[in-house]
Amino acid sequence: MKTSQHSLHKDTFLLYKTILFPNQFVHIPMLLQASGYLFIEVFVYLCLTTKKKNMFAEIRRKERKMEPQQVREALECGEYGTLSMCGVNGYAYGVPLNYVLEEDHLYFHCAIEGEKLRNLSENNKVSFCVVGKAQVVAEEFTTAYQSIIVFGKVTFVSSEDEIRRAMLLLVKKYSPEHQETGEKYINQAIKRIQVIRLDIEHLTGKSNR
Repeated sequence: MKTSQHSLHKDTFLLYKTILFPNQFVHIPMLLQASGYLFIEVFVYLCLTTKKKNMFAEIRRKERKMEPQQVREALECGEYGTLSMCGVNGYAYGVPLNYVLEEDHLYFHCAIEGEKLRNLSENNKVSFCVVGKAQVVAEEFTTAYQSIIVFGKVTFVSSEDEIRRAMLLLVKKYSPEHQETGEKYINQAIKRIQVIRLDIEHLTGKSNR
């Protein structure tokens, strides 16, 4: 009886997944009995997906974890956040920025040169933190807050169409009553504007109420 290659791949994948994930790499002698490129492909895939899964720490206080919809709403409504990156001098570098959320990315704008652009040119992996609705509760020695942390990679937008769209979104968010004037300003200054797009890979939200 012939076994299809697809079925063999599926069964082998499930075997390796079962072996690797419960106790990572404990059963290496068993794995070494496997042969051919299929083992290598599956082994590499599982290593990479395990690494990605464990790349970002889970929130320790589970009772303060915000639901995905709450996280998105808080991110949409935030006034500003702090963009953190690796500095070219070896020090961490954080800068407060206005932003706007569109689908699965954030847009920022700045001048066409500066420290932040130098840093991001060397390493485009960043985090972005937004704190909303913060209020000190003095009698309880605590602070009520919502905080969102976004992780991802940034891209310098070069398309004028995308720059214009991002800037119009920022105007709509921060100056909704002056969109016509804002559009005129964008058209005049577009050559002097650098738009940065942060593609979201992971985000978490925490709340203390």
